[in-house]
Amino acid sequence: MSRSTAAAALAVLAAAVFFPDATAAQEEPTPSVSISPATVAIGQVVEVYFTCPGGTDEGVTSPGLSGAVTQSGAPAFVKSVPGTYTATVKCRGTSKVGTAEFTVLERVSATFRFIPERPKPGQAFRAEVDRTACPSGPFVFASTGFRDAIRPNQLEGVVVDTPGRHSVVIQCWLGRNLIKGGGMLEIAEPDAPAADRPAPSDEAEQGANAEPRHAPVAGPRKPIIKPKGAPQTGGGGTA
Repeated sequence: MSRSTAAAALAVLAAAVFFPDATAAQEEPTPSVSISPATVAIGQVVEVYFTCPGGTDEGVTSPGLSGAVTQSGAPAFVKSVPGTYTATVKCRGTSKVGTAEFTVLERVSATFRFIPERPKPGQAFRAEVDRTACPSGPFVFASTGFRDAIRPNQLEGVVVDTPGRHSVVIQCWLGRNLIKGGGMLEIAEPDAPAADRPAPSDEAEQGANAEPRHAPVAGPRKPIIKPKGAPQTGGGGTA
């Protein structure tokens, strides 16, 4: 091998090691887009985030949004037609498209349930809240059936001492949207106390513990002694 050929081979090897492949160097960037929250009700607001290394001319568009979003993190209203929509973003210098799905519902309500479901008067309880509509709350959770006010984000408490049904109000933030909900708290009747049994009297207790009595054994019958006297009179005089 000549010196020129060897030098050319070394040059090719060095280029492969120290410089990326030409195809890799020209790889198109992949844009991304996200919608937060991903589930909202009609007429509510979402925040749109996207990355576009080369910038974008059109911004993020979707048939479910009220208009194009050209700044990442900006808010946008959703349309008033329920459904699942796709948001897209196209960037300069690439043919790739970033996409994200979001869902528009008729209504989003904060829902919850109590454990136990029907607490007894004065009993402690905890609540489980649906995190779809209330991801980090609630900040309001109130009822006349709670003995004390429930602090924000607290889901434990004690019910009042009176049985009955009480309305419950709950409010949360879902992104920039105020979500409200409600329900009922039913406080059950207390358990009936066990009937007090009368304590047994001493006589009854002695009678129950006493040995059984036996009837007395009859002795030999005594002879019948008839008085002396005239048989015709039946008297008892002397002759």
